[in-house]
Amino acid sequence: HIGPAWYTREVEVPASWKGKQVTLSLERCMWTTALWVDGTLVGEANSLCAPHTYDLTGYLTPGTHTLLLRIDNSPYVNLGSWSHGYAPGIQTIWNGAIGDLYLEAKDEVAMSDVQCYTAWQERTLRVTGRLDNLAGKHRNGTLLLTLRDAEGRAVLRHKERIAAAAGTSDFDLQLTSDEALQPWDEYSPYLYTLTATLMDGKKVSEVIPLKVGFRKVEIKNAQVLVNGQPV
Repeated sequence: HIGPAWYTREVEVPASWKGKQVTLSLERCMWTTALWVDGTLVGEANSLCAPHTYDLTGYLTPGTHTLLLRIDNSPYVNLGSWSHGYAPGIQTIWNGAIGDLYLEAKDEVAMSDVQCYTAWQERTLRVTGRLDNLAGKHRNGTLLLTLRDAEGRAVLRHKERIAAAAGTSDFDLQLTSDEALQPWDEYSPYLYTLTATLMDGKKVSEVIPLKVGFRKVEIKNAQVLVNGQPV
């Protein structure tokens, strides 16, 4: 089938979600989507490589609601006749949504787009992200960052007081480990776990874990090196 397909579902929003940020995440869709809540159009999305995410704050209040999703696998962009992403000969023209499909509720102040950038030999870790503050006023909090090795041992801890302005604001933190770190490569893919914990006073507001690898990629004499070794 080429063209739009329609999906509907009734959801019950608990009272505990009142005042929270609510999002719908659809991990993989083919190709464009549009979402209605109780007959009101929320928006549209059209990515083939990233989740379709809808902000439903204000739409999903406590109670019963009806979600209506239209997914259209018609060619949105001309990818050419040799595309592997949209070609009938290799069964890539499907229709629907697969992967993680979920509703999520976060507090009025929450983190988003948390990213990590590492430097192996320098033993540094740069953590960036955004604070979304729907409280309508300035809010203070604490961001706790903990890096654990594959055995669960904490090798780095950092505590940062943060000020979340109304709306959105960014954070950008540079951390350094006191000890040498295990490098990542394709033969020994050693990973650490970085945990970002947002605190509202003594209350844990949100926890985001990230898998992190440390490596150094460079080019010397026209040769690509990973951690000093030729690829």
